[in-house]
Formats: sequence, C-alpha cells, structure tokens
Amino acid sequence: MQCPRCQHETSPKVTFCEACGTPLAGSSQGGPPAASHADLLRKIEHLTRALNEALEQQTATSEVLKVISRSTFDLQSVLEHVVESATRLCAATRGHIFRFDGEVLRFAAAYGAWPAFTDYLKRHPTPLGRGSVSGRAAAERRTIHVSDVLEDPDYQMGSW
Repeated sequence: MQCPRCQHETSPKVTFCEACGTPLAGSSQGGPPAASHADLLRKIEHLTRALNEALEQQTATSEVLKVISRSTFDLQSVLEHVVESATRLCAATRGHIFRFDGEVLRFAAAYGAWPAFTDYLKRHPTPLGRGSVSGRAAAERRTIHVSDVLEDPDYQMGSW
C-alpha cells in the first residue's frame, strides 16, 4: 500500500504510514481523516509554547502581587518590580515606567537602563505627542510598537 501523502510504500497490515505517520485508507471509520503524527507533534509543540507563556505570565503576576502586598507604603519598589517583570516577560533589554502628572510624563522606574539615560529622563519630563514612544502611547492611550525609532520620522528623543 502506498501512502497518499509521502508516497512511501508501506506494509498492508499497518494503519499509519511508517515514514510520515499519515493514516492510511481503511484506518478511519468514515469520519474525517485523522491527523498525521507530524501534525500532532506540531500541535503539541504549539500548545506547550502557549502553556509555558501563560505560566510565565501567571508567575510574573504572582511576583508583582507579592511585592505589592509587602510594600503597602513603598510605591517605588512596586514600580521597579513591575517594570522588571514586564521587561523580562517581553524579552526586552530594558523598560521604563512614567507617571503622568496632568501635563507631562515624569520618569518613575526603569529596568536595564544605563544610569546616564535614567538621569536624563529624571531631568527632562516627556511631553505627550509623537516625539517619543511613551509620549505617543500616553497621547493615543494605546500600546505603541516602534521597530526602530531611528527610522521613525516623528521620533525626536534620539539626541539626548
């Protein structure tokens, strides 16, 4: 018997192709054809990745909640932990948190940022608008992704 998927010649006694795992004619009971072994492995890998990502998110959330419960009067340590968890979860190299004071964004916490840049952010509040990623996100009230700020014609923070 020949496999309809890979054309491998198989023994007539088997119900799945020995080469690719595809169900052979007569092996299913009139319903839709069963998924091949390779298809099932891909699905398992996909579900495993999704499960691991969900577990990472739950672990990060749990850690943040622990810090909040221990730091009822220390907002700074909470913000530092939140930005660290978010940065790691996103597999980013650095992250920043800003607080809106009604007019501008003021630096609040960072993870992975070099000290000179952190000092700059502390001394220079960020206006709302398209000139910075955080200013754009605050002005538009949505998540912003910029692949390369140096290629973005509206970005103005490159000369800090």
